Amino acid sequence: GELPLESIDVDHGTLPAAVQQLKNTRRAVLGKGWWFNREVVTLTPDPDTGRITVPTDTLSIIPTDQSLMLAQRGSQLYDPVNATYDIGEPVSVDVVTDLAFDDLPENAKTYIAAKAVEQFNKDNEGDPAKLREAQRTVAEAYFVLSSEDIRQSRVNFLKRPSTAVRLNRIVGTSGRVYSR
Repeated sequence: GELPLESIDVDHGTLPAAVQQLKNTRRAVLGKGWWFNREVVTLTPDPDTGRITVPTDTLSIIPTDQSLMLAQRGSQLYDPVNATYDIGEPVSVDVVTDLAFDDLPENAKTYIAAKAVEQFNKDNEGDPAKLREAQRTVAEAYFVLSSEDIRQSRVNFLKRPSTAVRLNRIVGTSGRVYSR
């Protein structure tokens, strides 16, 4: 039942917890990887040590060559199969990057803010009616963000290997639809 804050410069008892919730939510949401914070880059090892340093703003990193198993340990890439940090050669990776809140697209800001409000309400045993409203807002914002991610990522289910197998069963390798 309190009035909303006009500025984060105001001294308020719950402000530090709310700001921390927003930061935690931002990192959790961005960790999923969206069109705006996911990119493929080639990381090059140090010529003397063979070690690959991971960019400091990396939330997750996955080799594009799925036969490679590499993990991020601290600021370095690690090869758990061979138990070494000496990677020795350049590696193409899909990197999910942490971004500042102000650098995000509006639909991402909206979703993150709504999700933070919802979680803050849950954590502080807020008004059930406000929680329901927050949950509705989160669902709407997630739908908008996910829809834009699909559009921007140019997802085409016809290019998936599992779809190709199913289509091949229907059409066959000749390209003609079977008729019985």
